[in-house]
Amino acid sequence: MLKYLNVTRNETIERDITYILKALAKCQFPFFFRMQEFLGPVRHLLPLFNDLNLTEFMLQVMPNCMELFGYCFWLGQTLNCCEVFQLQRTEAGFCYSYNSLTSEENKDCFVGDGFSKVISLPREEWEKSDLTKCEILHNSASGTATGLEVFLKRSKEEESLGLAKPGIRVILHGSAQFPEVGKKTFVPEEENCSFHIEITPSMTESSLGVRALSIAQRKCLFPDEANLKYFRTYTEENCLMECRLDYIEKICGCHPYFFSNITLAELRINRPPLGTQGFEMMRAIDCSSCLPTCQIISRAFDYVYTYDNNPYSWNHSIYLDVYYKAPGAVKYNQHVAFDLMDLVVNKLTSAIVAGIFVSSAWHKFSQSPIVVNVETTNYAINKIPFPAVTICPANHVKRRLGEKLLAEYLNLTLDEQLEGKLDHVLGGLSKLQYPYYYRVDEHFNNVNDLLHQLANMSVSEFMLK
Repeated sequence: MLKYLNVTRNETIERDITYILKALAKCQFPFFFRMQEFLGPVRHLLPLFNDLNLTEFMLQVMPNCMELFGYCFWLGQTLNCCEVFQLQRTEAGFCYSYNSLTSEENKDCFVGDGFSKVISLPREEWEKSDLTKCEILHNSASGTATGLEVFLKRSKEEESLGLAKPGIRVILHGSAQFPEVGKKTFVPEEENCSFHIEITPSMTESSLGVRALSIAQRKCLFPDEANLKYFRTYTEENCLMECRLDYIEKICGCHPYFFSNITLAELRINRPPLGTQGFEMMRAIDCSSCLPTCQIISRAFDYVYTYDNNPYSWNHSIYLDVYYKAPGAVKYNQHVAFDLMDLVVNKLTSAIVAGIFVSSAWHKFSQSPIVVNVETTNYAINKIPFPAVTICPANHVKRRLGEKLLAEYLNLTLDEQLEGKLDHVLGGLSKLQYPYYYRVDEHFNNVNDLLHQLANMSVSEFMLK
């Protein structure tokens, strides 16, 4: 921040930069509105950031892999954390994901049937290329220490913006879908403790008869029946995220910094003029076209937080253990209640009785044509993909580095006064996350004079740094 502003550090600058950094840290769904608390005091600085690439900035100041991870294990085998955890765009900012096909490295992968068959488009390239990275991991064991174990390093107190208790946010999700940040779980830093996530999976398969029904009748989609503009694989969650991004683009002509790769539109810090159409609307976004998939994998989670004497945890602040709770899963079959041949047979059996039956049955069929039965309660869990695990640092911004980069970008000397203003910018960026975008105002309102100077800053690259 100091480098961008080209200012000398003093008490006032230090305070303002802290506000900015806090606002940036709150730039995440669904808490965008929390940014306002920190932007208010530095609104006069915000025009200075008109040319700042927020994406680049946020990439620069986020904790890197080596700073975050200590040890990683999969099925009891040691892994290089920085090889298996990849940069992941989420509506809470930049995170790190394991077993995800929506990470930056695997974003070209495509899930064919929603379960395990993975291809990359176009098909010719898949056949010629080594795309083993697109294989989804499975697991046949259950119980503690049989899945993914992660030991995380303690965060540096001097780098904290003081917005949240030290820790991480964990999101478990399907490998083909983007993390739903509204379902994240906070894990605090606590030595000699372990946080266990026990997974109970289930799956639903649909018959060819269900596929033959119209979408209006079955009220679900098969993956090849819907195409998304931004994402490779159709899931209801990906569709809803795309719907939200389209709404943001329609209203303000931009996308959040963590999805700056979608279009050329860049998120700008400046608030549109009062009266700008769409910004006073309170109605909900219409995403009714996003239907669930007919092939479904569901997962229920149980959480256990307990003392642990694992020697690896002695020198680390968080021990995360993710595994299957039991060796079997429930499998459901979704099929048509009865087809046309059933109606013909019944009608031939009895002209009157069957006629009444068919009329009544057809009415019920038209209302709910699909029946779901339990096929087994002991389905082999190794046939169900292990979920992707996404880890997001509680503090998305390293304060000191963020202040320095912004000051350099603004070509200002970092002093106490500028530091205070830049902290508002960083605070606003930290709150730039779905669905809480509105919270950035509390920070950016205080640095209006800086915002126009950050308009061209790449936020994605900044947050990664």
